Amino acid sequence: MDQICPNCSNTIKVNFCENCGQKKFKRIDKKYIWDEIQYTVFHTNKGLLYTLKKIIQNPGKTAKEFIDGNRVNHYKPILLIFVLSGISTYISFKILDLSKILGAYFADKNINSKFMGDLMTFLSSYTTILMLALVPFFALTTKIVFRKWGHNYYEHVVMNAYILPKFLY
Repeated sequence: MDQICPNCSNTIKVNFCENCGQKKFKRIDKKYIWDEIQYTVFHTNKGLLYTLKKIIQNPGKTAKEFIDGNRVNHYKPILLIFVLSGISTYISFKILDLSKILGAYFADKNINSKFMGDLMTFLSSYTTILMLALVPFFALTTKIVFRKWGHNYYEHVVMNAYILPKFLY
């Protein structure tokens, strides 16, 4: 059924107005609210779980699909690293109390110095930034090693953004 666009008064024949891009009007219901919560709070409506499943199954194929243009179902690679690093840091230091485990480990090894304490504080505070800093470094490395593939540096960034979580988490 055709609708009149509330934005430009054009007739909407498909899901979007051909004139201004306004989405076809939908009533607000439980599904609409759930989608908005996912998008606003978790930003997962673009395939976080799908992408994680694909990365676990085959990270290389997932990266290739994204680079080849199949991007609708996949989560954005840089955002994926932010989300996974945040989740990993939270689980490591809040749930598993990794700082206590590491502290006990270093105490047994007589490496209980101020430097090690400062290093552990830095690593636990900036895990996400460190993960993001690794991606360009690995991308440069894979671009050099796999130069015959013909991919540019930014495509290697995407490849490493999808492959890195498989090995670190």
